[in-house]
Amino acid sequence: MFYLNLDILIKQLLPPNWRSSVVGGFVVDSGKVNYLKSILTPFKLLLNDIKEFRLSTQTKINLTAEVIVVENHLKNLSGVQLGVYLSDSVQSNIFVVNIPVAGQPNENEIKSFLSKIIPAGRKYTLNFY
Repeated sequence: MFYLNLDILIKQLLPPNWRSSVVGGFVVDSGKVNYLKSILTPFKLLLNDIKEFRLSTQTKINLTAEVIVVENHLKNLSGVQLGVYLSDSVQSNIFVVNIPVAGQPNENEIKSFLSKIIPAGRKYTLNFY
């Protein structure tokens, strides 16, 4: 993941004499810097949301060729092209198969496929959302 601090970026893009001012012997950000910081506040919030989303997606199963093949086969079985993904459960040795509700009529085919491909010692939970 990239590291982007908008406060540092603002200061780097402004000319040196616009970056700070001396008030009472202390160096503080100038009014121009504070104005730009206030304008970029929505972008900071958006960047924080993206970072939180990235952290939440780390609970998904590591993307390997095997997971991609299973997800593609589940898409074909369920008839749903978007929203099918595998994720780890809070409990150990259990993974969650997430499929949109549109794929629920094909639940029996999905269960029979999953019963054939489950690794030894693992269990699955089928989640229609």
